[in-house]
Amino acid sequence: MKRILVLLIIVVTMVGCTQKQQVNENDKSYKTLINDLKVNLPRSFRPENPYTYFTLANTTHKSIEKVDRKKKQAIIKYVIENYEKTIQLDPKFAPAYYGLGLVLYNNKDLKGAYKNFEKAVEINPHIESYHLSLGITCDKLKKNECAAQQYGNAIALNPENIEAIILLANIYFESKQYENAKELFEMALKVNPENIIAKEAIQEIETRYASKLLNTKTEEEINAEPDMKKIDEEKANRLDEEVKEELIKEKEKLDAQ
Repeated sequence: MKRILVLLIIVVTMVGCTQKQQVNENDKSYKTLINDLKVNLPRSFRPENPYTYFTLANTTHKSIEKVDRKKKQAIIKYVIENYEKTIQLDPKFAPAYYGLGLVLYNNKDLKGAYKNFEKAVEINPHIESYHLSLGITCDKLKKNECAAQQYGNAIALNPENIEAIILLANIYFESKQYENAKELFEMALKVNPENIIAKEAIQEIETRYASKLLNTKTEEEINAEPDMKKIDEEKANRLDEEVKEELIKEKEKLDAQ
């Protein structure tokens, strides 16, 4: 269940976070595309201004959805360089770390993404998307405690963040904390009553939990149960005594004849 839930929501969430847009003219070369972006920047931007590089990185990142694979790799490299330049000029600019984290995540560099999302959260802990993206990355890296904490932070900032709610519920489900998981899935249904993932999860939890209750006995119940092994041993001993008595009686009869 975790595999389906996490993969489904991670794809939806991360694509939503990047807010990619289609390139208007895909036949343009990489250099032409970048030059166009530079020309369209406000004249007030200067090379010493970190936000010049951030705008270049952010705008370019939003413009690679339909670019062919060869050009896309070159553009990704350019985006990373501009985010890094922004950070170099302004180490406290959280959006640059977050943007870089998204690029690295989508490029399958999970450790790099984790490092940058963590830094974005450290600088500005009041943005729910920072916590959610860090949580998803932790989840992929199998850092369950980190993931749960970050999903919880995202929910604290926005109690209707259904992605964070379901992902946190899924962590509880996988660790067999069914009551906590069910509570969160029910919370998700309050946000969206038609959410299929939450509905099916609750049904599965109820089935598993009911089975668990049927198969689980309290310590008092176990202690109150008769010790069948001991009883069987006592029966065998009584049977042995009875057989011995019968043999003795038979022997006495034979002796008397």
